[in-house]
Amino acid sequence: MLQFDRNWRFDSPGTADADFAEVILGSIILPISGDIPPQNIIEIFKRNFSRLSGNQPSRSSTLDWAISDLRRLLVDLAEKNTALFCEAIYESIEQLKNFEQVRVDVPDWDYINRYLVKCGMTIEPPNLILSDEYLPIRVEKPVTLSDTANALIDKHLNESEIIVARGIMWLLYQPFLVIRNY
Repeated sequence: MLQFDRNWRFDSPGTADADFAEVILGSIILPISGDIPPQNIIEIFKRNFSRLSGNQPSRSSTLDWAISDLRRLLVDLAEKNTALFCEAIYESIEQLKNFEQVRVDVPDWDYINRYLVKCGMTIEPPNLILSDEYLPIRVEKPVTLSDTANALIDKHLNESEIIVARGIMWLLYQPFLVIRNY
């Protein structure tokens, strides 16, 4: 299991986009080959990405469907949580390395890290490390026109309630003054 700050499972230090996921698929996953059918290699990645994204894994009927399903899972997890994305890659590569009596050619971690550094992380087995070359920038949610309008409406409603309350007090006070003056 890949070791990293457990808080990253819930609040990832970064995310990536669909283009990043596509590069990982084309540069790392699809070139893997060996003495097992290509669909079985893809299914290993699918199983790990499904599990870490909270989905139930299922076997695809053909290699093309397996690649299509994996592509969707890669994009989904990259956009949600890059720490879990890296963990899925790590677990899949380690499973492929540990096959006995079957040769599977997998890339080394230096090669994989050349791509992962673009999302701000590198894998130094068994640890996931935030990359020095990448510092994530937290983007604040922009204030929308509707947020500004709602704040302005709330402010004026509060002011009008105060004015109405003062007016009611004035109306209640007037009969008291009339009675008092008699």
